[in-house]
Amino acid sequence: MNILVEKPDFRAGSIGKFLEFFSKIKKEDSLALISHIDLDGIVSTKITNEIFHTDLIKFVDYPVFNLNLLEDLKLQGVKNLVITDLYVKDEELINKLNEFENVLIIDHHQFIRDFNSSKISFINAQDYCAAYLCFYLISSIKEIEHYDWLVACASISDFLFIKNEIWLKEIFEKYGDKFSIKEGLIDQNGKFWELQWYLSLAIIYSKESNLKDVYYSIGKDFGNMGDLTKSAKVVEDYIEESLIKFEEEKINLRNGFFWEFIPEFKVGSFISNMISTKYTDKTILIARPSDKHYIFSARRQDGKENMDLLLKSLTKNFKDADGGGHIKAAGGHVSIKDKEEFKKLLGIEIDKL
Repeated sequence: MNILVEKPDFRAGSIGKFLEFFSKIKKEDSLALISHIDLDGIVSTKITNEIFHTDLIKFVDYPVFNLNLLEDLKLQGVKNLVITDLYVKDEELINKLNEFENVLIIDHHQFIRDFNSSKISFINAQDYCAAYLCFYLISSIKEIEHYDWLVACASISDFLFIKNEIWLKEIFEKYGDKFSIKEGLIDQNGKFWELQWYLSLAIIYSKESNLKDVYYSIGKDFGNMGDLTKSAKVVEDYIEESLIKFEEEKINLRNGFFWEFIPEFKVGSFISNMISTKYTDKTILIARPSDKHYIFSARRQDGKENMDLLLKSLTKNFKDADGGGHIKAAGGHVSIKDKEEFKKLLGIEIDKL
């Protein structure tokens, strides 16, 4: 059953730029895949590795996506990079990427400028998950219909299912499910919702060090996720407990809520999505401290406040800080030593919303 993959509205790059990159890569060339640590990032890597066939895979969060990572890869002899689902904006990082022979960046976050150059192929489209962009591009070279269900799961988990709605409806029907949106939110029932739910929870359980286990556990057949459901259920119980704690501990802001907690699992962004679907007209900010950083996520499902601009504004005057993403969902961090200053600034800024 061949279902047409709708062409994304590319803001930077094109399928031609992608094919140009692919033509430069030889079988004997050393190539690494770098992607984000969520379902969209893992699915993007599954899709792209259908044609690149490398075992050198790195799943990283933003504090680790830095110059040291790129230098380590260079020392390992890596000459070519494929980066998916990671927001690239640091000019030093771009300069370091230009030291590699060929770099492909496939992303869906808002960007500050077009990074395309003789060495960098930058492909970006808004309002699609990165996995869908990868699926569209790779499909021009190889038949990968067996992963359509997985791309649909990534679209749901990233709350990006409007622009590719027609395609998603056909994929749902193909596997005996019904695609339904109410008030901008997808119906949280059915096969696909459950699949993306448990895949996302398994990723949280595995954390960064064991994400390759999740990557290799996902099969080609619909719903094939090996034994990942067992670990997912552990996180599911923990999330239910955390949602109760949120209601008890949340701090009221002018247009939403702030909550700080130290999680057993990295569920901050995940819980932000769940809370924001309950409070669609509220700005939800959830933060957690780590050894070196104070990490936070922001959500606003009705889109009436721009989370990308909010976090960029809040982090712009801090060193070792970053923030941004999408209008409805964004993430960021500041140095742990700036935690209290950030919280003071947060209170001031929220009052202005």
